[in-house]
Amino acid sequence: MTGYAWLTTLMICCIVPLDVVATLNGEDSRAIGVLWDIPYWSTQALTWFLIPVYMEYSVAGEFTWRGRMWRGVRSNLLFYMTMVRGEGCKG
Repeated sequence: MTGYAWLTTLMICCIVPLDVVATLNGEDSRAIGVLWDIPYWSTQALTWFLIPVYMEYSVAGEFTWRGRMWRGVRSNLLFYMTMVRGEGCKG
């Protein structure tokens, strides 16, 4: 997971010069827009889903990898459900 986070960061460092050159030349940048979408959505998935599940997985006291994974998923589902429920209750 750390490697994927580094890869996403390096992708951004590689896309910026391409985007600047395309903008300065007045080229159509639809392909560069797709290249920007990949690290953006990857970062969102890492931030909100994968890293929290991994954090719970690493501290779970279960003995099997399935038990630890289920514990991580269940804890995060409970957290997100509580957050959604709490937002709905505000007056």
